[in-house]
Amino acid sequence: LKFEGTSQDTPGTMFGTLVHQTLQDIHLEAIKNEEITIEKINEWFDKNAKSLQRAKKINLNPILENARNNVINYYDYLNKGYSDKNRWTTIKASEMKVSLAMKDYIIKGTIDMVRDYPEFYRIFDFKTGQCEENMLQSYYRQLRIYAYLLGCITEEKEVTMQLFFTGEKGNHIRTLRYDNEKENITKEIEQFSNTVAKIMKHE
Repeated sequence: LKFEGTSQDTPGTMFGTLVHQTLQDIHLEAIKNEEITIEKINEWFDKNAKSLQRAKKINLNPILENARNNVINYYDYLNKGYSDKNRWTTIKASEMKVSLAMKDYIIKGTIDMVRDYPEFYRIFDFKTGQCEENMLQSYYRQLRIYAYLLGCITEEKEVTMQLFFTGEKGNHIRTLRYDNEKENITKEIEQFSNTVAKIMKHE
C-alpha cells in the first residue's frame, strides 16, 4: 500500500534489540532447564553486541554499559527478588509467534515471553529503559492485543499480562488481569478492525 517505513537503525533502537536478544537467550536456556549464570549472560550479551555491530555497522560502544545493566537488572530481579520458586521452570516460550485469522485480515504478533502456571498463562512484554507514564496506555493496548491472540489459542486458561521495565531499579512490573480487561480487549479489537477497514479503503 506504499506506506513509508518509520524504523531506522540507530544506537537507540539497537539498544532495545540488544537487550531483547539477550533476554531471549536467558529464556531459551531456562526452557532447556539449564543453569543461568552471570557468566553466560555476559557471553550472550557480548556475542549479540558484536553481531549487531557487524550487521548494522553502528558503533554501539556508547550504549553497551547501560544495555548490559538493563539485562543484569532483569536477572537480579528474577534471581533475588522474584517470589516464585519456579522463577525459571515456569518459562514456557520466548519470542512466541501468534496469529489469528479475522474476517478481513490476519493479526500477527510476537510475545516476548510466556509463563505457564496451573491456573493461567502470563505474558510479558519487556520495555527497555525506565517507565514513561505517558506511554503506558499505548503499551497496555499492545498487551491487550497479545492477550486476545493467546486467549483465542489457549482457551483452557485465562491470561494475565505484565510489562517489565528493564531500566528500573525497583517497581519493574505493571500487571493487567484478563478478567478485568475483557471489555477493554473487546474495544481494542474493534478499534483494530476499524483501522484495518480504513486502510483497505485507502483512508
